[in-house]
Amino acid sequence: MSALWREYLVLKPASTQLQQDSVLVDFGNGTRSWYNNTQLQPGWNLYIETVVLMKGNVVAQWFPQYGSHLVSGIGGAGSTSTKYWFIWTYDKTQGWQQAQVGADQLQTQDGSVFAWTLCAVDQNFQPNCKP
Repeated sequence: MSALWREYLVLKPASTQLQQDSVLVDFGNGTRSWYNNTQLQPGWNLYIETVVLMKGNVVAQWFPQYGSHLVSGIGGAGSTSTKYWFIWTYDKTQGWQQAQVGADQLQTQDGSVFAWTLCAVDQNFQPNCKP
């Protein structure tokens, strides 16, 4: 992760046409951090944005067969045997929806709203919390 962070610091900003979105990180213990109006490079995905927002403090494993990282830690809070990180997208008409793809497949766009939540799961491995 630190290598990716160093590369980002060398390359930023690649474009002057920045976009903005917002990301909520809910640590599942009452601590919630909003990153509003985050400036993004066009073409970023949620995984890259999360690494940048957390200044590289993200624990993840790359799964090439899925083309995505499985995130198991954000900002020093890691998954446990009973809690896992989940991704959510926000839609004005439907509210919060659990993402159906990994963070690498979620393209950031101007005005997007995302959330990461660390929460327990039910017997069907569905999260028992929402942002």
